[in-house]
Amino acid sequence: MKTNRYLLTAAIVTGLATFVHAVGGEMATITGLTASEVTPSLQVELRAMWHGGTLILLGSALILLRAAKQSHPSELTALLVWFYGLWGMVWIGVALLMGAQNLIDAPQWALLLGIAGLIFAGRRQQIKQTA
Repeated sequence: MKTNRYLLTAAIVTGLATFVHAVGGEMATITGLTASEVTPSLQVELRAMWHGGTLILLGSALILLRAAKQSHPSELTALLVWFYGLWGMVWIGVALLMGAQNLIDAPQWALLLGIAGLIFAGRRQQIKQTA
């Protein structure tokens, strides 16, 4: 059985994004937000939500790593195509609502849609191989 390179690449990219999100995001985004004049309860909510996103990234990286070694398509990868695609679309929508420049200033949408595309291509390859 060959390793699915699309899904392996998606797993690696998602794993790297997990690390950047956890460490870089904590240092750059969360620390800045919690240093502002927000209530302690809001600080807890922001940090918990941020690292909840980190766990989602980590979990999906592990799912993709396992799926890359399977010869048949997984229903979880079908879900992840939609999840990352819609997550990217949310970024685009929010960025546009707050000003088109945000598409450049906050390019996370490109990463999320790229991951969705890699997962889609990997699933497609698995479906062709099992047909």
